[in-house]
Amino acid sequence: MGVLILASGGCANESPPPGALPDARPPQVEDIVPGRDTIVPGFDGDARVRFDEPANLTNIEREFTASPDETYEVKVGFRDVRFRPRAGWRDGVIYCLELPEGIRDLMNNRTDAPIEFCFSTGPPIPSTRVTGRILNAVTGQPQAQARVHFLALPQDSTPYAAVVDREGDFERRALPPDTYWAFGFVDQNRNRLLDRRLEPYDSLRLDLSPDGSADLEFRLTDPDTTPAQLVQAEAVDSVTLRLEFDDPLHRSQEGQPSVTVTQAETGVTVDVVAALVGEPSQVRFPAMPGEQPPEEEPEEEPEAAARPGVELGSAEAAELPSQAVSVRLAAALETGTYRVRAGGFVNLRGLVGGGDTTFVYEAPATDSTGAGGEQPEVSPPPDTTRAMPGRRRAPGRVDDP
Repeated sequence: MGVLILASGGCANESPPPGALPDARPPQVEDIVPGRDTIVPGFDGDARVRFDEPANLTNIEREFTASPDETYEVKVGFRDVRFRPRAGWRDGVIYCLELPEGIRDLMNNRTDAPIEFCFSTGPPIPSTRVTGRILNAVTGQPQAQARVHFLALPQDSTPYAAVVDREGDFERRALPPDTYWAFGFVDQNRNRLLDRRLEPYDSLRLDLSPDGSADLEFRLTDPDTTPAQLVQAEAVDSVTLRLEFDDPLHRSQEGQPSVTVTQAETGVTVDVVAALVGEPSQVRFPAMPGEQPPEEEPEEEPEAAARPGVELGSAEAAELPSQAVSVRLAAALETGTYRVRAGGFVNLRGLVGGGDTTFVYEAPATDSTGAGGEQPEVSPPPDTTRAMPGRRRAPGRVDDP
């Protein structure tokens, strides 16, 4: 009796069979080698993460995080991914590997959390934990595509690493107790290395004790090898100047920044009461002689949507750097050309700068008493051609030029 075999052409159907419920579950981790938080002296195999179903792992080589941050060979399979340092696993090192969130199965179900595991080739795995946030120093907003490297002192060429999430937060557990220089940076060329000449970065010193924890905040600034230069000055009013620099400046200036204002025609210097980083509408000048000091306004907690980024308990989070310096003068300016000299202002890279420039000030028109401001209302001469008993024309008005 013969057997009839029917063959149908075309591609295999990835859809579930008729009547089956659609798969709504993302890929689940089925096995990790070496096991989480295990100690495996002399380990010489591949580290492996295996899923319970086929998964899209095509970008893992570029997106996974390894600590220490060495060069790894990555092998991607149908359901698993394998890792091995090109120089081999080193003895006496704690390794942590992390796969990003968003790993998809064939039905496009995505994982919603990273997959992390640590193991040791010698020492016990500590319970240390370092968390933090990476922000843009100028805008205060979370910084995308940022990494953190921890380099043990006095010198270590292989850093431990962490990567920020969508909110700019990071976490690195099992970091060996030591003293580190920690660098937060934007990996613009995606080579996992910090290039201080090209990439925004910030650095902090970290002393991590056994079973210790730390919470760090990095504020990244662009590379800069030149100090801030004064580029413009203008009079906001007769006693207030606004200076503009070509770099953002720290709100709190260390040292003794100085500003001098001199009338070019007479050589007379106008005394400066205060020079504060920030726009004139943002700073609080000290009271002038004879003035009533401004009332202290109660501090209100800003609404979450109005906060620049998210603070880590730092009151400075709302005081962002500024390219403006507001200057309060001790006496009102007179019409003329003025030269402004500034010095000792520190930019975000810690470089001290200043410069000089000029501006022209025109005092507002004055009345017969010499007081500035609007002229008094003046009635025009009567209109004799159309005069009517009991009726006057509305007074005219002379506005400032």
